Amino acid sequence: MALFQEYGYNLHAEKGKPQFVGTVDPGSPADQ
Repeated sequence: MALFQEYGYNLHAEKGKPQFVGTVDPGSPADQ
């Protein structure tokens, strides 16, 4: 579950901070 720890910020972004989604690199596990 290391990926969820590294990209955990993406999960928080979906909960109400969509601006952070733009910081995710395209093609990354968090982007999918």
